[in-house]
Amino acid sequence: MSLMRDKSLWRQVLVQTPVLVLLSLADIDFDPGLTSQPPGALTAAITAVLWVGLLWQRRRPEPALMLLAATLTVLAVATNGFSLLGYAVVCWQAFFIAANLPVRRKLWVTLLLLGAVGTLVLSTVRSYFFLHQILGLDSTLGLQQFFVLYSALIFITLLSIALCWQLGLRSRRRRLRLEELHARAELAAVTERTRIAREMHDIVAHSLTAVIAQADGGRYAARHNPEAALQALTTISHTGRDALTQMRQLLSVLRDDDTRETSSSPGLERIKELLHEARRGGVHIDWHETGTRRQLDPARGLTVYRIVQEALTNIMKHAGPTDARLEVDWSAASSVRVSVDNAPGTGVYEAVDSTGRGLQGMRERARIHGGTARWGNSQYYEGGFNVTVEIPT
Repeated sequence: MSLMRDKSLWRQVLVQTPVLVLLSLADIDFDPGLTSQPPGALTAAITAVLWVGLLWQRRRPEPALMLLAATLTVLAVATNGFSLLGYAVVCWQAFFIAANLPVRRKLWVTLLLLGAVGTLVLSTVRSYFFLHQILGLDSTLGLQQFFVLYSALIFITLLSIALCWQLGLRSRRRRLRLEELHARAELAAVTERTRIAREMHDIVAHSLTAVIAQADGGRYAARHNPEAALQALTTISHTGRDALTQMRQLLSVLRDDDTRETSSSPGLERIKELLHEARRGGVHIDWHETGTRRQLDPARGLTVYRIVQEALTNIMKHAGPTDARLEVDWSAASSVRVSVDNAPGTGVYEAVDSTGRGLQGMRERARIHGGTARWGNSQYYEGGFNVTVEIPT
């Protein structure tokens, strides 16, 4: 962002400039008769340096703080009494350090700040004149009374700095909290977009693969078996309608809560439909289920459904009409294992380009529930392929 467009910078300039000018004028007019403040030219120079340093620390905090500390030291040495300008700048620096610098960078700049504070406070020892001007007391005030008032001045100064420091810490905690909430919101949005993209991939890839397979098969069958071609068109119509329904259910999550469709997500009960579509696409698949089936929550049920869907899609996409085997094993007490094997493809259908996201999508779905996904050679079909996913129940 350019300096001309940095609105916060210009806001600081508009506030900082009159405040520094007024405080410097107050220092000059504090005691003109006794010259308890630096001459006007020196005060103007110090004010200008402080003005630059306060703006510079927005981009380079450490060098700017060193410049400010050195300038405050010069102000303290040149001042025979209490400086409102130095006091205000020190309080602001306490707030700035606490609010903006991390812990590792706070230590030495804090020591630098305390050094400037000590110099400013101790400068009042050089003269009793500030007491005479502020409190209207005689300059021959006793040492004991001066010590009491001087201690009160130190206490008020340190208390003010501590208060500004706490306000800075509070501002930092609030800013970090807002940043954390913003990061969580962004992460949730990214997670939701990823989930929707994965769902859309599974729905579209499976449906289009089935449609392509049926269209290719119908094209070959139309020459010799018109009835089979008609059946292929019926399957294409059914697959397209089912995909449209699932897309509507998926996209409903982007609407307001009161307009979302309440249709349940597909689960284990709809795996038979996937097998039926695969068989109509030429895949001869057997389903083996071992153990006692347990009720899965909707999220895990949808995960199993999508994994089976993606596995069958890959078979139709890369192998075409072939033999396959689906096994759902409930033998383990705390997990379900889904395994899909297929024989090498016949290469009847035209090849379909692949993005390679299907297998990774399976792994991501399983990982969400603490499960695993692996793939490799099939133990049932020589030269075949296997995908095995295990999901805790």
